[in-house]
Amino acid sequence: MFRILIDDNDAHVKNFGFLHGQATGLTDVSDAVPSLHQAGWVSYDLALAVDGEFGWRRMTAERIRAGVQSWGLLPKRQAETIIAGAVQAFADASEESRPPRGATPGLRAHFLAAAERLS
Repeated sequence: MFRILIDDNDAHVKNFGFLHGQATGLTDVSDAVPSLHQAGWVSYDLALAVDGEFGWRRMTAERIRAGVQSWGLLPKRQAETIIAGAVQAFADASEESRPPRGATPGLRAHFLAAAERLS
């Protein structure tokens, strides 16, 4: 979901890793770039489908929740709570942060619009 929020359409399986130990879990985010803001890289199709959908512009909180539920890991209500909390935390961080000098103009506004779309 973070990659959808930052407009990263290149989240393919080689960009995800697992740590194995007493428990197995996802590694920290790597190779996450707001690629929809890079000249010549604009494609609104995601590298991986969410709930069977590749279209970045058609991503919704409901699609993300349905995708999470399809994995059988969380009940619907818990998935909704986690998604809503993560989207709100992203919106708050985007509101409070300032992009570095040289960042794509309007990047912060795009992040906030993505959060609004998923809330």
